Amino acid sequence: MIRSPWPYIFFALAVLGMFFSSSFYPKNPAELQVLEQENQKLHQEIITLRKKSFSSKETLPPAPSMEIFSQVLEENKALKKEIRSLRQDSSNVEISLSPSHTVFRVATGAPQGYYYQLGKHLQKQNEDSLLYFKLLESPGATQNIIFLNIQKADFAFTQLDSVLSFRESPATKNLIREIAFVAPIVEEKIHLLVREDSQIPTPNNEVDLKNLRGKRVHLGPVGSGTRVSSTRLLEIAGVPVGSLKVDGAFLGNAFERLQKGKIDAMFCIIATPGPLFRDLSPGKMSEIKLCSFSPRLLKRIEKNKTLGYQVCQIPEGTYPWQKESIRTVGTDCLLVARRRLDRNTIIELLRNLSQKNGLVDLDNLKKSFTHHYNHYHPGVKKFLEEKE
Repeated sequence: MIRSPWPYIFFALAVLGMFFSSSFYPKNPAELQVLEQENQKLHQEIITLRKKSFSSKETLPPAPSMEIFSQVLEENKALKKEIRSLRQDSSNVEISLSPSHTVFRVATGAPQGYYYQLGKHLQKQNEDSLLYFKLLESPGATQNIIFLNIQKADFAFTQLDSVLSFRESPATKNLIREIAFVAPIVEEKIHLLVREDSQIPTPNNEVDLKNLRGKRVHLGPVGSGTRVSSTRLLEIAGVPVGSLKVDGAFLGNAFERLQKGKIDAMFCIIATPGPLFRDLSPGKMSEIKLCSFSPRLLKRIEKNKTLGYQVCQIPEGTYPWQKESIRTVGTDCLLVARRRLDRNTIIELLRNLSQKNGLVDLDNLKKSFTHHYNHYHPGVKKFLEEKE
């Protein structure tokens, strides 16, 4: 006689119901979030099995049914044990987590990358507030904008030129309608590195981007800020991306490929001094040089203020192997947010980040707010008004 799986299903759901009806505040909101996510997966597994049982012509045989639901219940039992431990830990501290403590998701970058480190700074500078930030890894600036648009993230680090490039295109401008600036963080500078044996002309250590045609060039991985910046500069210079042999490896891998001669040149946009290049000895850069852009390209950048770029320098000695100053192009790294976030959240965040040695420089924020007023979150205006 075939037993129905429904009693086991209802029992499992009842256990989950008892779990979700419990009210507690673990001392670490990240631990709570992990537990909630794991229980959601368990709940979804039961629902899936339930649908299969309902739609199947034959009921699941007793052995598999028991095995499946026993496994689900054992996993749930382990979670409940951990929850009891958390309850006990939280009862031993004088101040427990307030119900108003809010978890926000921040799109950053690769764990070894600069944006991820910025995310860690953001977490640290909000340790004493009711704002808690969970860091999300991503390919970079462009993907972070998409994460905000699909509400996978609440905040993100990105580049000014990436945001403006989205606004310029009819196909993508709607993606950033609900995205608002919070603050400029740092100027990121485009590094153009060229191999000595690449046969790319570099008179006066300058590169005309037209001479990259037919060359193996790293433009940054898809979804990264480097990919946006490099392709936009090529467009400004009148060089079709299709005329290059494009490499899209991640930064660390791309530099290794450049060292081994597998590519001829690479673009990279980072705040200086970039950690990847900062610790290199002159010997490792003996066949590679950091180059300036041509004066013609820099003049075009200076004339067009709507691109989100400014002409800047990488001063001599920024890196131990760098023997002369480089004229290049920079753009702002921005902290952005979903426009519908509460004003008070933005105000509290800026109060925390603008303190001594914080991520946000108040003068830079005021300057950026003046130039890009319409792009900023309403909470930024309120914050600046209280600083007057």
